[in-house]
Amino acid sequence: MKDRYYKIIIIGGGASGLAAALSSCACLDRIKGRSGPAGGESDAGSDPAQNSCQAEILILEKKDRPGSKILATGNGRCNLSNENLNLSCYRSQDPDRVRDILKFYDGEWTRRFFESIGLYTKSMEGYIYPYNEQASSVRNLLETSINEKPRIRMLTETEVQFIREPAEDKPNPYYRIVTSQGVFYGEKIIITTGGYAGPSFGCSGDGFRIAEDMGHKLVPPLPALTALVSKAPFLKKLNGVRCRAGITLYIEGMKTASDQGQIQWTDYGVSGVVVFQISRYAVKALSASGKEKKRVLLTIDFMPGYEDKDLKELIRSLSDGQALASCGRPLTKAMESLFHSKLIPVILREAGIDGDEEKADSLTDKKWTKLLDAIRRFPLRISGYKGYDKAQVTQGGVPLAELDSGLQSLRRTGIYFAGEVIDVDGICGGYNLQWAWSSGAAAGRAAAEACMKSPAGVKAGK
Repeated sequence: MKDRYYKIIIIGGGASGLAAALSSCACLDRIKGRSGPAGGESDAGSDPAQNSCQAEILILEKKDRPGSKILATGNGRCNLSNENLNLSCYRSQDPDRVRDILKFYDGEWTRRFFESIGLYTKSMEGYIYPYNEQASSVRNLLETSINEKPRIRMLTETEVQFIREPAEDKPNPYYRIVTSQGVFYGEKIIITTGGYAGPSFGCSGDGFRIAEDMGHKLVPPLPALTALVSKAPFLKKLNGVRCRAGITLYIEGMKTASDQGQIQWTDYGVSGVVVFQISRYAVKALSASGKEKKRVLLTIDFMPGYEDKDLKELIRSLSDGQALASCGRPLTKAMESLFHSKLIPVILREAGIDGDEEKADSLTDKKWTKLLDAIRRFPLRISGYKGYDKAQVTQGGVPLAELDSGLQSLRRTGIYFAGEVIDVDGICGGYNLQWAWSSGAAAGRAAAEACMKSPAGVKAGK
């Protein structure tokens, strides 16, 4: 049975789990020396996890290989981090706690971490990528580094069913972890199972279930960084159209968020990074039931950077008969150089203007107002959102207020959390992976240090 006991057991072999394993291993190396578990004097006593013939850190991964979700990040290029780790790029009920973790494990730390395992990185407009822009290299090198560490053992295709807290009357009490591959015992447990986003990668909310079993009250998990759904009848005509625009989200008539970038029109609504960035607020407003469900409106500025008067003059010039040495172009033709051909009739219909007949010089002030509103404040009622199978990340989870500075549970001593299972989500741009690396490293280090301070094991928390 000795090979079933470990100082640290990490549940989940994703980005945060692998970072936690390497961080805890490095910490144990520093404290105990680099000779590995078989070297140096033994401090094992009767502690079965100090058996000199076995690893001290165990990773339990549900899939057949670790880090599968990493392959999908950054469109297969793996946007590791960002040079601008501004706190405003993260959403959490406890942003100050996010800042404390990122202050120690920042973007520069991330670059050094990956260079230490053989991955060279580069910055592209502030976005940090592996130099070869291949996510597979990130996964492969992390896996290789794990396999090279004698302190670490990894079991794949192993699903955790439940955790039972240790008995206080045992000399070396360990948490008992029941899995599809049998029972394992760990002094410290780090939960890095991810959220619900990406079910094809094995993300099924296991960590949320475990956290609730441990007495944590979750911030309700919901999709984030996802596409938004609308019932607008013109969407099928715009399917596949892409355009740069500014967007503003209104919830119950109140401006809630805004951004600017490329919109991807679909037959069900709108997608693209610019939509993902503000989607969490729409999802939260729409997820409530009954009277709590809120009205969500997206307004679209197809000419961001233009004031109404400047845009009016531009359209006039494009439709001006004298400038064109003709009798003037209809609005449909005049607007061709500004908008995608499929967008023009949608904009003009919203303004109530017959673009094939009307010319700029013939528009009344009222029609000009409607046209400028349709171009710069185009309304799109949002009725829903795409679920976890399309979302890039989960919002909500274990509140930081219920964890200590090392991300250990305040409900159960010896239980740690890291990554997406915690109530922290970032915008697109490497922020969510950075949180995975940072929180995983923080939890791994804290767990390893706690093991060395309390070799006799843990006691159940409150």
